[in-house]
Amino acid sequence: MTRRYGTVVCQFLFAAVFAATASAEVALDPIFTDEIVLQRDVPAAIYGTAAPGEVVQVAIAGQLKSAVADSEGEWIVHTDPTAVGGPFTMVVSGASDIETIGGVFFGEVWLCAGQSNMLRGFVNPKEFELNPEIHWFRPETMDFFSQPGEVCWVIAKGIYEALEVPVMVINIARGGSKIRQWLPPHVVPNSNPRVDAILDSYLEWGRWSPDVSNAAPYTVKGCAWWQGESDRKAPDDHETLLQALIESWRAEWNDPELPFVIMQLPSGKGLAEKGRLRNPPNNPNRGHRSAVMRNAFFQVQRKLPNVSMVVNGDLRGGIHPPANNRPIYAQRMVNAALANVYGFPVTWSGPLYDSMTAEGTSLRLHFREANGLQAFKGPNGRLQGFAMSEDGESWVWADSATIDGEDVVLTSDELIAPTHVRYGWGKRFTYANLFNGDTLPASPFLATLGD
Repeated sequence: MTRRYGTVVCQFLFAAVFAATASAEVALDPIFTDEIVLQRDVPAAIYGTAAPGEVVQVAIAGQLKSAVADSEGEWIVHTDPTAVGGPFTMVVSGASDIETIGGVFFGEVWLCAGQSNMLRGFVNPKEFELNPEIHWFRPETMDFFSQPGEVCWVIAKGIYEALEVPVMVINIARGGSKIRQWLPPHVVPNSNPRVDAILDSYLEWGRWSPDVSNAAPYTVKGCAWWQGESDRKAPDDHETLLQALIESWRAEWNDPELPFVIMQLPSGKGLAEKGRLRNPPNNPNRGHRSAVMRNAFFQVQRKLPNVSMVVNGDLRGGIHPPANNRPIYAQRMVNAALANVYGFPVTWSGPLYDSMTAEGTSLRLHFREANGLQAFKGPNGRLQGFAMSEDGESWVWADSATIDGEDVVLTSDELIAPTHVRYGWGKRFTYANLFNGDTLPASPFLATLGD
């Protein structure tokens, strides 16, 4: 059901008279234009510029807020938490200037960021006509794109259809960008010397960070992040930098629990629903930087709260996944947001390793998002793809992998006291066949007993 909102025009008579000698033109930040969406139910930031020391008043939705421009000429106010509604008129007044924008709604706002996969894809113009309560914004300072990008649009439409409220997506993605280019230098924690050492080794650090600062502090519900293809040659750094990025953006938005939905690096090398199950490689010790990259995303979502990782090994991958698969990737991001941000009872992921305990010479692995673990396509129900180790360096395949409810029990005849497990570890992992009852694949991972 589509909700209709009555037009509410806020008109205030400002009687105060200000001295105009030191006044500059009062201006909203460029992100504030006609037909935008402000985040509902929380204090939403409204900001811009004026002469230093100038008093600025903002009227919207029956509220009147005021601020004084700082020494740099910047000002900011916050609305009261406001329920979904609109369209409203926003009136911003200074000493001698008034700026007005119309068609302002309160609804849901999401930030889309990363590299080109968050920009690619054509959205049929009829979609915009049929969904007038979906809005999008891309800063003029960024490379020109006349559309929000298919993935970003699917995210917006999925949230709109589920919640039936106005939705806006802000797309600040950069084609070919590396993760270190997204880290605002002034908020990277100094307590992490490894982050500093990694970033100091790259001259282009901070090249794109103004894009983050330009998007903040616009109040958003969450961030959708798809990036990593440009960093595949430096996988060992990615876990550290991705964690630093999430923590720094949460600091930038002053929201320590800001939700993130992150896309695990697409590979297209896992077992697909219509694919063929392979035998495990002869050498379980072989690794690959793609496996390290996938594990980086997996470990970050384990370490940080409110981070949902999209598993995609069963989908066709590559640097730019095929166009007909792009909506499937996007829908998995939608499902993650609906399940973990909005509390909808939807399946959003395949099995995710959670914890491990030792049982004699065996290891018991517990999974969440299990929903009925299965050895997908396994001959006689055989589960495979797990390697075990006593030192984390020399690996053997598990001789026995048994599903027990939401657990998997592993045993190797060659090991007395195994402490390490890795699953689907390689460039190609069509031999790894742990799925849940919704036919979604488990994420590859590396785990150590006690971690």
